[in-house]
Amino acid sequence: MVKPKVYVTRQLFDEAIEILEEQAEVEVYEGVDDAIPRELLLEKVADVEGLLPLLTERIDAEVMVSIILIS
Repeated sequence: MVKPKVYVTRQLFDEAIEILEEQAEVEVYEGVDDAIPRELLLEKVADVEGLLPLLTERIDAEVMVSIILIS
């Protein structure tokens, strides 16, 4: 069974990532204290089935449509 791809917009505790990795192929934004650049976010969501953002990320219709159209 192929695992869905999930993009995480910020570093989380290792335990949280491990739990996600049990069910999905996970990629995490490597930026330390800065928000993910908008262009990079749009690029990354074009190739995933799931997104785990934090409240600091602007997730609007453009981002959601990018995920839906590809999935």
